[in-house]
Amino acid sequence: MRYSYRFLRFNLLGLVLATILFCVASPLLAQLTLVSSQPEDGDVNVAIPATFVLTFSAPLDTSARFAEPQDFFLGILLFPEDSTGDPADIQLSQDLRTVTVSGFPLTDNTKFSVIVTDAKSQSGDFLDRPYIVTFSTGSTLPSGSFSGQVNFSGGDPSGAVVVLFGEGFFDGEPIAAGVANSPYTVNYVPDGTYYPMALKDTNRDGLDPTSGDAIGFYDANGDQQSDPIVISGGNSIAGVNIELFQPTSQTARNNFDVVEAVAADWATDAHLIFADGVVAPESGESFIWFFSFYSKSLDLFNAFMLFNDTVVQTGQSSEEFADTAGVRVDWIDSDEAAFRAFENGGGDFLAQNENVESSAFLGFPSERGGDEEVVARTSAGGKWGHEVFTKVSGLGKTAANGSQGPVWFINYFSRNTFQGILVALDAETGEPVVLGLTTATNNLDLAKQVASNWANDAQLINIQSYGLTADGLNQQWQYGFFSVTRDSVRRIITFQNQIVDEITESKFFHPSLEPLPQNWIDSPTAAAVADANSNNFRSLYPDTFVDGYLSRNLFIDNRPVWRIHYSSGGSQQSLEVYIDALSGQNITGVDDGSPTVPGVFELAQNYPNPFNPETVIRYSLAKTGAVELAVYNLLGQKVRVLVDKMQTVGSHDIKWDGRDDLGNRLASGVYIYRLQTAEFTQTKKMILLQ
Repeated sequence: MRYSYRFLRFNLLGLVLATILFCVASPLLAQLTLVSSQPEDGDVNVAIPATFVLTFSAPLDTSARFAEPQDFFLGILLFPEDSTGDPADIQLSQDLRTVTVSGFPLTDNTKFSVIVTDAKSQSGDFLDRPYIVTFSTGSTLPSGSFSGQVNFSGGDPSGAVVVLFGEGFFDGEPIAAGVANSPYTVNYVPDGTYYPMALKDTNRDGLDPTSGDAIGFYDANGDQQSDPIVISGGNSIAGVNIELFQPTSQTARNNFDVVEAVAADWATDAHLIFADGVVAPESGESFIWFFSFYSKSLDLFNAFMLFNDTVVQTGQSSEEFADTAGVRVDWIDSDEAAFRAFENGGGDFLAQNENVESSAFLGFPSERGGDEEVVARTSAGGKWGHEVFTKVSGLGKTAANGSQGPVWFINYFSRNTFQGILVALDAETGEPVVLGLTTATNNLDLAKQVASNWANDAQLINIQSYGLTADGLNQQWQYGFFSVTRDSVRRIITFQNQIVDEITESKFFHPSLEPLPQNWIDSPTAAAVADANSNNFRSLYPDTFVDGYLSRNLFIDNRPVWRIHYSSGGSQQSLEVYIDALSGQNITGVDDGSPTVPGVFELAQNYPNPFNPETVIRYSLAKTGAVELAVYNLLGQKVRVLVDKMQTVGSHDIKWDGRDDLGNRLASGVYIYRLQTAEFTQTKKMILLQ
């Protein structure tokens, strides 16, 4: 992926230290077990599309929710992720013990690992441990394995997870195995070089050493650096022992000299490019720090992860568009940056919001083609947390030496209000920095170029931004492109004038796949029209947060429409303003999508989609007559009849609560809804998330 080496690390970190940490079950609390699975561990020649059947020892609580997959009542990981698609159907047995996931499009001749990370029974018990099922759609599985002990001088290692990464630590997909009371064994390991680590999360709430959580790395020679193992010829390796330790919270400079020494061993001319950590808002301390270095002699970048005084090399890269000028040695420490950020907007945000998370990024702005760019993607982005940079706090002068950096970015985000603030500081003086903001069109050509590399037929279908200013500006914009040949959507994310991420998504998560026209109005015009029709929302609610979404609106004649959404966390007030993206005129009378046009037969896309717990289906009739609106599963079975009666000409709508005709709540999955009259039949898909 172009431009994205440094940002990719944080997505993978999210996979390790959020997805896996959040799902390690504690045997002290859990009595629920996985009784059987299909496929079984070690199966080969698994047919595709695949069907997974998981049977548990007790009825499941389908109201439970886990980190992966999001909003699902089971915690399940499937690797490699880029070799799978979305399942066609999800069913739950009547006794609530067996889950069947069918229609999984897997690649041929590929080794897969399914990790059932967590579940909850109706009696409140959690899964006793993670369960690993490794299988292949080919005829064989690798024969390599490794084993050892997991020890923890500070407590019981039970419930830890061993994670195995490829050379460079974050290269490739992880292989994981649950650890009961040690020793442990990981099977089906292909030939290669790997870096083992172990994680223990007592309460499934993230890495929190105050709760007894711990982490450890394979360190054969005791030099405080992670060491590799080599699987060759399908051999087995014993004695891969890992000592867990509890990370301590520290500032970016506390053990920076340790990282510098390791980087100097790699290259004598290595110098710091950026640092990053998820920090306590008040202290600027983090349990984990990332540091990236560049060597001019090698023309390579190398990234290191720091826990206490233990350094983990996370991988080398020859990133094409990376900064190469080093961050000067006199940057202020993260505690000082946190204090200055508190004084310049962070303190007010903390006072007005609860459940606030914070991250810190020390970056070096660069000049490319005459345009000054600030690269700032914090580890609060991607899967671990949030992809959004919202309001900007930073009033005053530009960075030292004419915006040549370095700059501390302190990002605050509230999980309660879903609002955030980004404070930028000169990393040498601590003074606030004014950051440039962009319109929706500023980076559009760059996004189109990247999308065309993904698919020649990529067409722009939507644009969204979280945290619009009153002038319609923001630092980050997200551009959605649909490809008919790939039958999926590519989301291109920009920050200021740089691509920071690319994400492939299912087309079902986008209401309209039709391309936007060329002459839509830019975000400043849309914001001005919206504010003029918002009844002074911003003035009435000082904590107003505004996001914008441009797409074709299925409920408004499929026209290109700007939807400007205002919300106030403190007052719990919200408002949506709809603007015709071609004429710039305000559209009135819209409530989550206006009715379809009377006088024609039409079935609209349900709203919202995906949905939980209910959705609205709208349709219009050109003639009075008998109407049936029914919901089907992907096996073609009719599960709910929503309408079966005579109806008049015009627009109609009905809610569906995700239940069948007997009142039973249906499982998460894809469903079909069909409108049928004597002269018209139309079907559409929708996604139910329980």
